[in-house]
Amino acid sequence: MWLGFDIGATKLAVAVGDDAGGIAARRRRPIRATGDPRADVDAMLRDAHELLAEAGVPASALRGVGVSAPGPIDYARGTVESPPNLPGWGSVALREWLSAAFAAPIHLENDANAAALAEWRFGAGRGARHLVYLTMSTGVGGARARRAAVSRPRRRR
Repeated sequence: MWLGFDIGATKLAVAVGDDAGGIAARRRRPIRATGDPRADVDAMLRDAHELLAEAGVPASALRGVGVSAPGPIDYARGTVESPPNLPGWGSVALREWLSAAFAAPIHLENDANAAALAEWRFGAGRGARHLVYLTMSTGVGGARARRAAVSRPRRRR
């Protein structure tokens, strides 16, 4: 089983799902950044642990935790960098904080990129060779996916 967080400017969604995209349990609630990212993440963790209990999935059974977050991501450091719609979130060590709560690997991704990948894998883009994804919510973003880029490393010519 996998645990997923979708952090938005106005909502937090948390889900427990399987490899095939099936959802065992999910929760969505309004969110407002407090200006204290540690307090915001602690609230996310409470939601996650309640949801895991509701689904009957022990945290030790998780294969991984996926997080889609707005704004720039420093993938090497595992940080969210000053997302424009989360006041007070300067350089937030999200991967480190979540690693302290879960023994599973933590995967951090920009929200538009994560949404594009989800559509390509499970949604309207399934089977497409190329996909362009535009997101228009609190902010505007976009991403693209190509089968070659997602399924195998690109070869240099």
